[in-house]
Amino acid sequence: MAKTTEPEHLVFEVNSAWDGETGGKITAKHGYELSFDMPTEWGGQSRSLCPDEIFLSSVAGCITTTFVYFCKKMKFTPLEFSLKVTGDVDFQPKIGAYRLTNINISGNLVTEEGKERIGEKCFEFATEFCHVTKSIDTCIPINVNLETQTKAI
Repeated sequence: MAKTTEPEHLVFEVNSAWDGETGGKITAKHGYELSFDMPTEWGGQSRSLCPDEIFLSSVAGCITTTFVYFCKKMKFTPLEFSLKVTGDVDFQPKIGAYRLTNINISGNLVTEEGKERIGEKCFEFATEFCHVTKSIDTCIPINVNLETQTKAI
């Protein structure tokens, strides 16, 4: 079996184009597209995800894929895994702008009986090694919680 090595450096790129209204479209490698729109609270039409939801999605996606990475490394298969990620956006009078001030990550893990600890360890590693959260944790408080349930198989 060939040994895989993780790269030391990666570059990701997206291109954004305004749609002529209150949103636009992101295009990424391989032609993947993602629409976005301004929320109605700020005069948009809320036709698709707002940038804050896309930002929180990157947190959820990174935690999830890092969790999957460690599950594979530890030969663990969860029965179910899901995340709810919320973020608080508050107006900061001192700077005259809005800021994301808090992120809450709530995980739900379902495992076979007797496998809870290994699943919880994979989640712990995911939250420790997710590069997206590591890039922002010095400027935005991140709170993490995991609820684990078991099922007999």
